[in-house]
Amino acid sequence: DALGTGHAVLAARAQMGDFTGDVLVLFGDTPLLTAETMQTMLNARRRIDDPAVVVLGFRPDDPAEYGRLVTAADGGLEAIVEFKDASEIQREIQLCNAGIMAIDGNHLFSLLDAVTNENANGEYYLTDIVAVARERGLSCAVVEAVDPVEVMGVNNRTQLAEAEAAMQLRLRDRQLDVLARHWRRRGLAAGAQLRVLCAHENPRRARESEARVRIRGARTTYVMWGRGGDHMH
Repeated sequence: DALGTGHAVLAARAQMGDFTGDVLVLFGDTPLLTAETMQTMLNARRRIDDPAVVVLGFRPDDPAEYGRLVTAADGGLEAIVEFKDASEIQREIQLCNAGIMAIDGNHLFSLLDAVTNENANGEYYLTDIVAVARERGLSCAVVEAVDPVEVMGVNNRTQLAEAEAAMQLRLRDRQLDVLARHWRRRGLAAGAQLRVLCAHENPRRARESEARVRIRGARTTYVMWGRGGDHMH
């Protein structure tokens, strides 16, 4: 039976064996999460203060029913409260739980063993390990996602289309950055603009696509033409 996120991780106990390294818990429906963000979480897990749990947080435009991250004055993570169980004051918190964690393998299953299902859903929440860790005197930390798009969930065709569009934008920006670095190395003056011309995908309807890359620091802007007409980004 599916008894919650904590129960799902417990199902891996036999496969984990005596592993005591860092454990990354990820979602299968967040394809835009970057290796850089995961490495940042692992680096935070290995800090000198040795947090038992590091949670990825984000600040969506609409927090809606995301779990809230309750932090202390020093920025340490005190608890994760699911929306259904949150008080009105806690629901005002803008920092939300992305669900992705880096956990010290020395503590993972002992923390999970202490989790109960005494909540509105009757489930074993993985998020409850933060409160358990704090009760045991272990520290917990938050890493905030630079771009909330990284934790976009994909559960239907509409969300898949949105994720594809976000990935295409990321890839275009990456290539434009490569072009900017290339021409900067070739001595293009600071503040200059580079025009990149590309052929249309349909040769019979070939039109120029144009990308302007401002060298050294300004935001990249570009205009692309496609089958459906003109699109400005």
